[in-house]
Amino acid sequence: MMSPAMPAQGGPYLAAAFLCEKALRETDGVNSFVRVVDRWTISGPDETMPQSSIQATLVVMFKSGIHRGPGQLNITPTSPSDVQL
Repeated sequence: MMSPAMPAQGGPYLAAAFLCEKALRETDGVNSFVRVVDRWTISGPDETMPQSSIQATLVVMFKSGIHRGPGQLNITPTSPSDVQL
């Protein structure tokens, strides 16, 4: 009998998607994610403050379900003003 957590069909399933400062793979094989964030407040650019940049790591994790083999993921960044970058 198939567990409700693992359907008989479908997948892959999105398990997590977030931005963090750093993603580490520890020596025991476990992932650690440092400073997970969902919002930045940045002022500028103007005469007194130059344009700012943000350095972050995008983490996207999937559970396979019954899916096997390669897959493709397309990520299209969009600015706050809804302009694709």
